[in-house]
Parts: sequence; structure tokens; C-alpha cells
Amino acid sequence: MRRAIMRRRATLFAFAAACSAAVVTLDSRVPATAADVSDQVVTPVRTIKGAMTGLLWPSGVAVDSAGAVYVSNDGDLASKQDSVTVYAAGANGDVAAARTISGGRTGLTRPGGLAVDSAGILYVANAGVSGAGSSVLGQDRVLVFAAGANGDVAPLRYITNDIVTPKAVAFDARGFIYVSNYGAMVNAPNSITVYKPGAAADETPVRAITGSRTTLDTPLGLAVGPHGDLFVVNSGRVNLGIDSIIVFAPGASGDAAPERTITGDKTGLDVPQSVAVDAAGYIYVTNFGSSSITVYAPNATGNAVPIRLIAGTDANLGAYVAGVASGASDGDLYVVSRSQQPTTEPSWVGVFSRSLIVGH
Repeated sequence: MRRAIMRRRATLFAFAAACSAAVVTLDSRVPATAADVSDQVVTPVRTIKGAMTGLLWPSGVAVDSAGAVYVSNDGDLASKQDSVTVYAAGANGDVAAARTISGGRTGLTRPGGLAVDSAGILYVANAGVSGAGSSVLGQDRVLVFAAGANGDVAPLRYITNDIVTPKAVAFDARGFIYVSNYGAMVNAPNSITVYKPGAAADETPVRAITGSRTTLDTPLGLAVGPHGDLFVVNSGRVNLGIDSIIVFAPGASGDAAPERTITGDKTGLDVPQSVAVDAAGYIYVTNFGSSSITVYAPNATGNAVPIRLIAGTDANLGAYVAGVASGASDGDLYVVSRSQQPTTEPSWVGVFSRSLIVGH
């Protein structure tokens, strides 16, 4: 198992090294965006960045109903402690986190995707793989922290059953919990597992989506849309596959085929990392390969042209563009960026106005 993990991680880092650290221009495969928004430059309205923030190689981001911003920090890659930092609503500039969850009791090991429920309870996809490429036995799980958790605190509970190298976590309107599992990282099947609200460690999933018809391929991010559809980004080219956004019908289970797929040379997808869907159904995807965000219409399918490409100097995105979240109250877009050198260069969170992105 250790050798398999090391091979997978070597592939990921080899691809990362090949990507440009500074150039965030539109490559020849990506089309111009739709005419109604193509001439409008999108710049962040706020940026959380600086030495006081505690941001270190951030991966996932979530926003609660009050506007507080949660960021998972994969400090292990920089030989530092993993953490979740929490910023007050409206935070801007070089500000200290209002809370920081970190320490041995937390169980944080390569934290990734985050989700916060209506009661403020935090769910963390904990990959359980160290920066050295070795597995931390039994630590691939979803950690569940109490509302207001701070410091070196133990989780309220955790979910482990059928979870293998989890990358993202999300809720639907009824509170069911969705987890994307990059099982292929350890020579296991890729899957999406679904748990009832309040699930405990040994909880059997109420549903699991897995199998060849699903086309799951390096499923790094997921989101539940306003109508209960499940959106998953496949970072397929990490494994010489195809980058795509696959959308499953509400209630999909087993070896279910997606109800639609967004993929092709016009989509602008370039090693996608994370996905968010707002209340109107607009789809936002971060792309590692081109340091960009692509935005799609709610009904997008097939080789769909994005309605907006956010990239370039004005967008202030890093060499690594990772997690993305849509604010529940304002619909604004929260994006974590990181540099190539986590120990010497800063990481940050950029906040983009939804009205500037989709035009209303």
C-alpha cells in the first residue's frame, strides 16, 4: 500500500512541477467567454493574506451562514502542523484568525474539503496521508468539530465507514452528508459515499456511487446543487484520463451514469480541483493547470463554453488554485490560492463578487 501511495503522489508532484508558477494566461484550448460578460474584468473585492493570517498551504474553504470563512491548511506539506483557520465575516488583509483548530488531539492529517452545517458544526475531509507519501493508519476519515471549536480540541465524532482518502465533503438540503473518496490513491475504487445526518464512526452509508459507469476519475471536489443534483470534478489528467464535471441525479446510487457531463476542449477545464454551485445553479470550478476559475451556466452540458474565465494578473490567483466556496448569504465566491514555496511565500483567500462574475 505504501508503494502505491508513493507512486500516486509522485505522479501528482511531477505534474505540479510542470505547471507554470507565474503565467495565468488563457491557453489556446480555452475559448473566449460569453459575450455578455467577456469584457468585464473580475478582481477580488477582498483578500485575506499576510503573516498574521496563519494560512499555510491551504486546500479547502467553506463559508457558514453568518459569513465566517473556514480554511483547511495542509501544513504537513511544509513540515508544519495541519490546521483549520477561521476568519470573521468580512475579514480583509493581514488579519489574525478568529479561531485556529490545530494540535495532536484534533486528528487533523492532510485536511482537505470542508463543510459547515446550519448549526455551525464543521466537517473536515481528512485524507490521512503524510507529505512523505506514507499512510497514517486509520486517519482517512471525516472529522466533525463542535460549533466554535478552537485550539487543540478533539472532534465531536468522526465518520470512517467506506471512506478512503476523502477529498471533499458537502451537505444536501436535508442534511445528508456526501464524501468524495479518491480510492485509487491506495488502489481502491473511487466513490461518493452518502451518510445520514449525524452519522457516527461506523455508520453504513445510505448510498454509494461507484463503478465504471459513474466515470469517477480522481474525484477531488463535489457540491450539491439547489435541486439536489450532485456535481463532482474529475481531475482526470492526473492519471492520464480526461478532466470533467459530472452531474448525478438526486438519489443516484450504485454504478449510476451521470445525467450530464461537462468536458471537452472548449470547457477550459485544466486539472480541476474543486467545485461550488450557487443558489441559482451557476457552477464554479478551480483549475490547477491554468491557475484559473471557470464559470458555467446552470444548464451547461457537453463541450460547454464557460460564461466567464477568471484568470490573469487582475484575478490575483496563485500558482495553485485549490478550494472554492459560494457564500450562503451573499453568493460571493471564496477561493484559496497558494504559492509554489509554502515555507517562504504566502497563501491567501480571494473573495470575488458574484454580481461581477455572472452579471446580476
